[in-house]
Amino acid sequence: MEQFSLINFLTMSIPEEFLLSFFAWTILGKKDTVKFRNVIAVTIITSIAFASINFICNSNTTLTAILNLIILTVTVLFLYNLSFVEAIVAALLAFIVLTITQAVITNIGLIVTNYSFADIEKDNFLRRMLFMSSFSIFCIITLILFKLNIKVLNFKKKHISIYYLTRVRYVVLQLLFTFLIIIFNFKIYWSNKELFSSTSDKILIAMNLAFVVIFTIVIVVNVFKMRRDIQKEEEQKRVYDNREVFQNIDYLCRLMECEDYCEVKNILISMKNDVNSDTKANKTNLH
Repeated sequence: MEQFSLINFLTMSIPEEFLLSFFAWTILGKKDTVKFRNVIAVTIITSIAFASINFICNSNTTLTAILNLIILTVTVLFLYNLSFVEAIVAALLAFIVLTITQAVITNIGLIVTNYSFADIEKDNFLRRMLFMSSFSIFCIITLILFKLNIKVLNFKKKHISIYYLTRVRYVVLQLLFTFLIIIFNFKIYWSNKELFSSTSDKILIAMNLAFVVIFTIVIVVNVFKMRRDIQKEEEQKRVYDNREVFQNIDYLCRLMECEDYCEVKNILISMKNDVNSDTKANKTNLH
């Protein structure tokens, strides 16, 4: 069983979990509604959970990553007061960006130092150096998102269109698929790393990593682009709805002038029923 290291916990686990928590807090635009102490609380809970899982699972990378994703999702769900969709999108994005960053830095480190994975596993100093490099890059990415106020989702729990939810759920599936691709790629390679020793094998591994990175970048960019596209569509819909309201008001005014009060009442009741049905549909589709 893997031995617990207090130094690794303090210098690696806590900073990493803090950045994951802060990243999720940032990309959901919760800095104005969720207090920073909640980020600290998420960091403490997930750090302890990650260290415990890593210890129990004997550093099984795949199982640890999946369980850590679940714990982060559940923790931010409650402490950030999110919907399930928001929580899973934030957790998946945070893990995907961090994992890809670590993968690129680790492979660059292998090429530069000409070390093997076995050497890295034995050398705590080198492991910490690679961790600090990937941590710094992930930190820069997070700070850029924070400073530019870039968000991926922007909806209230009571006002979500069905079309918006459909798009978001599709993105969740894309992110989940990307996360599994990354995890299983690393699992296959790390479990059979002694087989990949020739130059051609290393080239294929580098190509595979490049394809995974490019695919991940495309998916992540698509997630951020989705919010902008949906905002434009909602603005167009609001313009259309406002036009329709003005037309209804004009029609009601004409009916009032003709003293056709019965028809006015029917139209108002119909409008009320439409609003109620839309509200119920949004509440149902939110969950």
